[in-house]
Amino acid sequence: MIRKLTRFTSRSLRTYQYRLVFGNSTLRVGSGTEIRCRNVSIGEHVEIDQNVFIGGELNGSLVIGNHSKINSNVKLDTTGNLQVGSSSVISEFCILYTHGHGGDPFSDPRPYSLVIGNNVWVGARTLILPSVREIPDNTIIPAGSVIR
Repeated sequence: MIRKLTRFTSRSLRTYQYRLVFGNSTLRVGSGTEIRCRNVSIGEHVEIDQNVFIGGELNGSLVIGNHSKINSNVKLDTTGNLQVGSSSVISEFCILYTHGHGGDPFSDPRPYSLVIGNNVWVGARTLILPSVREIPDNTIIPAGSVIR
C-alpha cells in the first residue's frame, strides 16, 4: 500500500533520523535528508538514507514503490514528476534530473516526467539527464553512467 505524505516542510525531515511505522510498514529517513516536495507518496518498507535531497524548481511529485531504497547523498529532482518502482535501488551520489532549461540557463524550467521501473538498480555516481523518460523494469545501470 502506498502512503501519501502531505505537508512536509524542509525542517520536518532534515535534522533527525526518522523511523515512521504504519502498521507493518516502515519508512526510514536518514539525518540531513531534505524533502522539499509537496506531493510525496511512499510505499511500504522504504529506506531513504542520509543527506538525500528531494525537490525541484516547480511543485512536481514523487512516488516511491514498496521495498525500495534511496542511498546517501542522492539528488532527486521532482520538478517534472519522478516515479521510482518497487524493489528499486538508487545508489550513492546519483543525480536524477526531471527538468531542463533548453539552451538558456536563465529560462523557465521545462518539466519532464521520469518513470523508473520495478527492480531497477541505478549504480553509484550515475547521472540521469532530463531527456530520459523511462528506465524499464529489471534494468541495471552501471556505476558512473551518464544516461541521456
